[in-house]
This record gives sequence, structure tokens and C-alpha cells, in this order.
Amino acid sequence: MKPDLEVWERLYDIAIQIREKKPWEMVSINDLIVVKMDRKTYYCNIIGQETMDPCIAIYTGKKGLEDVTAMLNGLNEGWNGAYLAGDQDCLICYYGDRDEVPEDQMDIIHALKPGFKGKGNWIFCKHVMPRYYPVTPENDEINTMIKVFEGLIYGIDQLKVRQPDWSRQYLCVSYSKKEGTWTAKNMKHQDCFMKYYIVRMDNPSVIQDLKNSQVTDDIWFVDLNYLFMPLEDETGRKVNPLLFLMLNLSTELIEDMTFVEPKEDEVQIVVNYVCSRILDRGRPKGIVTRCPTVYYAVQDICDLLDIDLMVDFEGHVSEVLDEIIDGFLDFDDDSDTELTGLLN
Repeated sequence: MKPDLEVWERLYDIAIQIREKKPWEMVSINDLIVVKMDRKTYYCNIIGQETMDPCIAIYTGKKGLEDVTAMLNGLNEGWNGAYLAGDQDCLICYYGDRDEVPEDQMDIIHALKPGFKGKGNWIFCKHVMPRYYPVTPENDEINTMIKVFEGLIYGIDQLKVRQPDWSRQYLCVSYSKKEGTWTAKNMKHQDCFMKYYIVRMDNPSVIQDLKNSQVTDDIWFVDLNYLFMPLEDETGRKVNPLLFLMLNLSTELIEDMTFVEPKEDEVQIVVNYVCSRILDRGRPKGIVTRCPTVYYAVQDICDLLDIDLMVDFEGHVSEVLDEIIDGFLDFDDDSDTELTGLLN
């Protein structure tokens, strides 16, 4: 769809207003401002504290609350940030550098001439979603961002006179269409479903077969991670490759590495792989991961089989693994076919 320049101009104007208020100096990354309007609820996560580049992420509804909660909890707990970043659905407005602006949005900037100059002053937006490469939002999504930002500005101004107890409250701003006005209040944190969940083994026959498997001294590093490199699927849509990998730490060999297709359930893939490999080659002494999906998918299996389940919070294995993957993925932008062939 052709970008509506009038809509983008309005977005730039209001995004500049927000930048001038520097809200990232008023809140921490864990604090959410909730915007309610048109019978919908939006959760705004303001980033830019300390050394982080400023941006504002907008999450929609209950699913959005699950995503942002999982993201923030995951970062605080030390899970792999690249996986967490790729596994969310939100609209993000960035305040970045010229070389970060997507090509199609640079065309919009050239047409509107908003006067962006200097480091950290170039405004651009992305729609981030699981399994797919971030894309420029559609016109209706930009319109949504504008409306949410109107409420966010009101909320930012309210922070000068009201401070929630962020440990248990959000700042919530609501728009009354009848009155044509915004109001603000402190709102208690809402419960939401846990995005990453424990998979319970409930087949007695499979459980017994697993328990009868041979015990080995192997330690497996099992990982899921987004690569943030656009690959086109059969429809031409750009996929954000989700890589499943098993590194045997005892032999220091990558024994399995493959892409997870967008239509596939990554939780089921992890469970099926671990169970099948245990039945085929014996169960390991331990499993290490840096991915919350993997951790909760195999937690019950590990409990049943007395397998040590460990998290690579310090990143020692991750550093080595990333170097190995970078070596495999050393290719230019025209080598999609070569990459696909390598990993399949």
C-alpha cells in the first residue's frame, strides 16, 4: 500500500513533540503507560534510559500485555535478548541514526523534508512480529500510533504532578469521546497469561520409555534464536529466520541446526526433538539453554529424568555459539539460497 504522506507528516510532528519531552528520563524501562481509547487498550513501553537508543513500543490488548510482560521479565531475568526481541508483536517508533532508516521510509522523509539531522534524531517506525522480519507499518497502523501518542503526551505531562508506585501500578490515561478530553489515574498492575509455559508430559508409555533410556555423560546446549536477516518465503513475504540448534558441549559439535518454519510450533519442535533424541541416543546429564521457550518446554522432561536443566545467563556458551553461527552465516545479501541450503 502506498504511504499516506499526510498521515506520516502527522506522525513525525507528534513524535518530535514526544522527543522534546524526553520521557525516557522520567520512567524506567519497566514502567508502562496505558492508553485507553476507542474501546481498546494500548501498553506503551518507553525505552532510552542510560545507553539505550530511544524508542517507544506500543502493544495492543491482552496479547500485547503478555508480550511486553514476557519481554521485560525476560530481560530482567537474563534471557537471550535477541530471541525476546524477535518474539513480540508491537509497533515501534525509533529515534535513531540516518543509516538505520529503512529505504522506503527514507523516500517518505525525502518527500516531506521534516528536517531530521544528526545522531539519534531520525524518526522511523517498524511493525515487529514473531517469525517475520520487521516491516514499515501500514497507514492504518501509523494512524493508531498517532492516536496513542496523543494520549501518551497527556500521560507524560501528568507525570509532573502524579507518580504511580511503578512496582505495582501503571499510569493509565483514557479518552472520553463524549467529552473530548483525556483523564489520568494510577492503575493496578493487571494479571496476564504467562507467554512461556511448562509443557507437562502426560503419556505414561512415553514417560516410561524415556525413563528406560540409557544415561550418558553428554551435556546439550539447546537453543532457539532469531537471526534478524530477511529471507523470503514462498509467498515473497520476508521471514525473520528462527534457528533451532543443538550443540553437544561434550564433543563441542553442532549436531543439529535447522530453520523453524513460520507455520510450525516451536514448542512442539523442541519437545519432539528432545524426546526423540533421548529415545534414540540416550538422555544427557544436563541441558543448557538461553531461551525461555526451550527452558519451559523441557523442564518437566528434565524433572522426570533427573537431567540438570541450566541457563546460560552468563553467556559463556552463547559467546562461543554466536561465533560459530557467524562463521556459518558469513554471506552477502544475495546469498539467500546458499543460506537456506546450508541450514536445511
